This record gives sequence, C-alpha cells and structure tokens, in this order.
Amino acid sequence: MSSNPGWVYHHMTEAAKQPYPLLTVAVKYALVGTALTIVLFFVLLFFDKNPLVTNNWVDFLLLPIFIFFSIKEYKKYYNQGTLHFWQGMTVGFFTYCGMAFVVAVFLWGYLSLVSPALVQDYITARTDLIMSSKDNFITQFGEETYRKVLADVQLVRASDIALDDFMKKLLVGLFITSVVSVLMRRLPVTEKT
Repeated sequence: MSSNPGWVYHHMTEAAKQPYPLLTVAVKYALVGTALTIVLFFVLLFFDKNPLVTNNWVDFLLLPIFIFFSIKEYKKYYNQGTLHFWQGMTVGFFTYCGMAFVVAVFLWGYLSLVSPALVQDYITARTDLIMSSKDNFITQFGEETYRKVLADVQLVRASDIALDDFMKKLLVGLFITSVVSVLMRRLPVTEKT
C-alpha cells in the first residue's frame, strides 16, 4: 500500500464508479463469510466434531463480523463516509441473506448426498440432550409435549437442519443489521436537522 495520499483519493473515486455498490459489496462479503463458514465446518469434521452440534456459536459469530465490515466498506469507499439507515439495511440484508442461503444449500447438499450419518449423529445428540433434562422439561411443558418433542427429533432430515440454520441466520442477521445501521448512520451535513 502506498503512503501517497493521492492513492487513497484515486482508490475512493474508482470505488465509487463501480455499478451497484450496495449489492456488489454485500455479495463480496457474503461469499467470503460463506467460504469461512464452510471451512469451519470441515475443520470441525477433521477434529471428529459434529459441526451440526458444535458449530452454532462460532458460525453465528461470523455473521455480525461480515455484516459490520460490509456496511463499513460501503460507507467508507462508496458513499463518502455517509450512511443512511436504508443503505446500511440494504447492504446488511444482502450480506446475511447471501450467507444464509448459500450455507443452507451447502448443508442440505452435504448432509443429503455426502454424509447422511451426520444427521443421525445430530439426532442422537439432540435425543440425549432432551432425555438428560427430562424432569425439567416435563415440569415446564408437560409429559405429552416431552414425548412429542422426542418423537419429532427422530424425524429430522437434512432439509430440516438446513432450513433451521437459514431461518436462524435471517433472524440474527436482521437484528445485527438494524443495530449496525443505526450505529454507523451518518448523514451528509446538508441533510442533518
């Protein structure tokens, strides 16, 4: 990177000329975030961990990081340091929806075609978890609900896991995008009132 201030100006003006920056920035970050999520999935598999059970908290830590940096890049390089709430929401929306969709398709394909055994491991882990908290569960929700939940877990398919992951990412993404868009919002001086 050059220390020449003209380089920064040239970079910013060139960036502003790119078509549809609201979409292109989001797609770039969604693809990189998806790639890291998939790499993490295989790293956990390499260490004999079921990514469907142990991956959730790390996976959802990546989502806010990529939402934040996509909105920040758009604001800094494509919008001269200003950001309307709707712009932040748009960039964030395309980022988290892109990540959620591609990861869900990957999960469905991998679990259906390559490793259906992971689904069975997931079912076993969930069954063990439900059975280990049987008394608390029955106290809170009743025995009939306990039996239904236990029976429903046995019916889980790859598409259910993919859809669940997709929906969770959409909800988390919407919340994070709203917060980041409000915090990074900065209107041009002429629009402030």
